[in-house]
Amino acid sequence: MEWFDWVVLGATVVLAALSVWIGSSVVRGMWDYILVSLLWAMVGAAWSATVLLRTTDRVARIGVVALLIGSLITVMMFGPVTALIYSDRTDWLVVGLLVIVPVGLILVRQRPIRLVWFVAPVIVVASAALVLSGVPGSLRFAAAEPELTRYVLSLDQGAEVPDYDEPVLVAGIPVFEVIRQDGQVLLVTGFIGILGDDPAGLAYVPAGTPDGVGWEHIRGPWYGWMPLGYVSE
Repeated sequence: MEWFDWVVLGATVVLAALSVWIGSSVVRGMWDYILVSLLWAMVGAAWSATVLLRTTDRVARIGVVALLIGSLITVMMFGPVTALIYSDRTDWLVVGLLVIVPVGLILVRQRPIRLVWFVAPVIVVASAALVLSGVPGSLRFAAAEPELTRYVLSLDQGAEVPDYDEPVLVAGIPVFEVIRQDGQVLLVTGFIGILGDDPAGLAYVPAGTPDGVGWEHIRGPWYGWMPLGYVSE
């Protein structure tokens, strides 16, 4: 079973990196959420199983069973594992921490202590902290900003205009549509909503600030935008 511990740990590291990457996106679509939920559910269940099969401490087993149940609930895109790694809502973060952290702490009771079992909860919490800090998103956009700006400014010089079937990749960010209105350039970089068909993305606003809701200033003339139906006043 030693090899299984390391396989689960490796899967946790890979999935954590994927989650941080998705968390750094300007637009997080429904399919991203489903993918992350299902993968974390499988990793959480596998991690719980390897601990349950090896620990002899009653309290530790009860705590890990709680995580196993939470992981299985996550299969339905709802549960503490996904809540911790993906949501930017404080209440969901608290739910996730209330499950993950105690599990890590009660494993201290296990004798002999298996340090490999502590790494997975630490990775989950660290990944969540990174996503919620906004640092990955800021770094990703900072790296992409020069090319995005060049692309927007080159539209008048005949730069390739995308369509939904053939998006243009700009600095690793897919652009599905370009919308010009009132001196602003809106780039559709993803889709949100239950059906994943509502456009959202980046906006280049060279003069002034956009009016109304649905805008989030990123840096300089760049804003994130989403349909009004997904924001509140």
